[in-house]
Amino acid sequence: MDKHLAQRIKTENIEVHRKEAPLYDTLHSEIFNFYEQKRTINDIIFIAKQISKTKPRALDIGCGTGNLTLKFLERGFHVTGVDITREMIDVLRSKLRSKNQYDDSLKLIECDIDTFISSETEKYDVIAFSSTLHHLPFYVETLYKCINLLNDGGIVYITHEPLPGVKQNLIWKMFAKIDSLLFYLILKLRGIKIPRISYIYSDYHAQKGLDIDRIIENLIHEGCEILKFEKYNVRKFGILSLIENKLNSSKTMFKLIARKSNHEMKYEQKKKEKKQ
Repeated sequence: MDKHLAQRIKTENIEVHRKEAPLYDTLHSEIFNFYEQKRTINDIIFIAKQISKTKPRALDIGCGTGNLTLKFLERGFHVTGVDITREMIDVLRSKLRSKNQYDDSLKLIECDIDTFISSETEKYDVIAFSSTLHHLPFYVETLYKCINLLNDGGIVYITHEPLPGVKQNLIWKMFAKIDSLLFYLILKLRGIKIPRISYIYSDYHAQKGLDIDRIIENLIHEGCEILKFEKYNVRKFGILSLIENKLNSSKTMFKLIARKSNHEMKYEQKKKEKKQ
């Protein structure tokens, strides 16, 4: 990918999310419906159990309106949220009960993630991406660099990302049609107007899906152990998501939780490799 295309992807993401920010949670109810929210909470509970610290540090990349940030805070994490769009961060702030809620535990930064990584010196116990990687021009390289900011034994959490080359079967298309019709009907009844937005460049990698093999290879190369990998489908309505995930074998999204090995584990692995 050339620099001009990469810059356009970043610029378009700023513009798209500025327009979406006031309605983001409504427009993306495939993330905020009860079913997906319950699954996300279960993921964070699982992640918290992997970390023995009393005040672990989480980096939420592309924190948006706070889907992950707020859940980490509620479970005692110190959170740094980074997003390229101020308007999204403003929505996140509006969800806090008071301006100084989580003052000692929350830091929000408006910044391009690659710029942030290049100057960041802090280490984290969790680095999370929710519906973020497919917005990044060089997502594999960015993820690779982020692992360097992870403490030994720390967790990488990737969720709500598109799989590559998935054939959408008849069941998938049927649920997609029902979901779409119901969603637009409800928006119309509520008098909500959807802003005109082109996602061609902002969701550039969503069209083909992420290279999951490269992602996993890089994680393993950096000494990460895959703790959970799951394929699933999402819909605007939680009940449709729940039913389809039980009925349909064709899945288009994935989530992944991996743990970075500590030095002792790496040493033992190298010893095993030498013996072999």
